[in-house]
Amino acid sequence: MPTTVSNPTVPLQRRFRSTDVIQHLDMAVIGDVCLGVSLAGYRDLLASFLTDNAGCQFELLAALDCADTAALTPLAHALYGAAASMGLIGVQALARRIEADGASYSAADCRAHALALRDRLDMAAALLQRMGFA
Repeated sequence: MPTTVSNPTVPLQRRFRSTDVIQHLDMAVIGDVCLGVSLAGYRDLLASFLTDNAGCQFELLAALDCADTAALTPLAHALYGAAASMGLIGVQALARRIEADGASYSAADCRAHALALRDRLDMAAALLQRMGFA
């Protein structure tokens, strides 16, 4: 869960477990992308993903926040593909679940999945930053 900071210019020191990388990052995919486009290229792609230049994270979270279940399938599919190509398996897995089941979600399900998605996006960003990718 994200932590509130009184001074947003000072980054928090987050403690990670050894299993966090396994649960959230596919290092083989990240390695393949780095080999294909270089580390600098991966960092550029990652920066675009993390700032949500394509809008897929924002739109999916907005649909979840509004319980717009009709919009979940295509939006989750877009995020699934983007996360998969970046090696973000935690985000990818949750997006896949939303894509498959989102049409039947209740408002409470939507809220729970929005919270979980924000947490996974935050965790992926924090891990990638700690590892020097972001």
